[in-house]
Amino acid sequence: MLDIYKLEIFALVAQTGSFTKAAEALYMSQSAVSQHIKTLEDGLGTRLFARSRGGVRLTLAGETLFEYAQQILRLAAMAENAVTNVENLTKGQLRLGTTPVAGGYLLPDWIRTFRRQYPNLRVSLQTDATLPTIESLLSRRLDIAFIEGELTETAHLSTLALQEIDLFLIVGKHHPWRDREMVSVRELDGQPLAARLPHSHTRQWLERFFSRHGVAPDVMMEFDDPETIKRLVIRGQCATFLPLCMVAEELAQGELAALRVPEMRQKQVLKLVWNNLRPFTPISRAFLTSLTNTYPQLQTLLAD
Repeated sequence: MLDIYKLEIFALVAQTGSFTKAAEALYMSQSAVSQHIKTLEDGLGTRLFARSRGGVRLTLAGETLFEYAQQILRLAAMAENAVTNVENLTKGQLRLGTTPVAGGYLLPDWIRTFRRQYPNLRVSLQTDATLPTIESLLSRRLDIAFIEGELTETAHLSTLALQEIDLFLIVGKHHPWRDREMVSVRELDGQPLAARLPHSHTRQWLERFFSRHGVAPDVMMEFDDPETIKRLVIRGQCATFLPLCMVAEELAQGELAALRVPEMRQKQVLKLVWNNLRPFTPISRAFLTSLTNTYPQLQTLLAD
């Protein structure tokens, strides 16, 4: 009889192509993962992986088992979802991932609402750039993630658009543009800006926008923390690009001003992202259900 726990380990090694990555995701030693796979191979009398310096790849037998393993694990998760009453759980954990905008300004309220309804459940939140968050999803260190960066198509990821995010030019109360409502993209040429680091998807998105319009703002400072950028803009003469949700309090207090750039028609999109090899856990489903009033499109997703 196949052991579901060993099938989960096997499926994760197959998905990541690495014993090391699978071990990290499972918080196990690499030798323990290798032993589980060896036991599975011995019980089936066949090799499931071909090893190489670059990692591992499935053999023909491994590919066949992987197809069945995905179906078995999906059915097991569906059965768990069908009978689990999350409200009666005395313990459990939800592992969320997010990029900085959603992590700093949306997720805290969502988590607070969820915890009021399910006080026995623990929520962990990992805030990082888009690529590390995706890697954590694929290696199963996260249950679901919320990302506003652009994603390259990946076979094992599914996404659902939740809301559009407009970027505004943000200036401090001492900036010469503080009383304006808008500024043209041409006026940004040579203007001092504070920005996210070059690997940030938001920064890359802005660089493509500037390039299309033939302008080159003077990026004087780069930070990985949007809060640091915001504080810098409040105190200095430089500007930055941020969504309104990040500066609502400072706008109300008059410390910052938001200017629209009319040429900036393309918007960023906040997306729910999940590993489509794994059905939502009961706790993940409960969390997403708590968001359906804000994002009705989740109802259709959860009904499938």
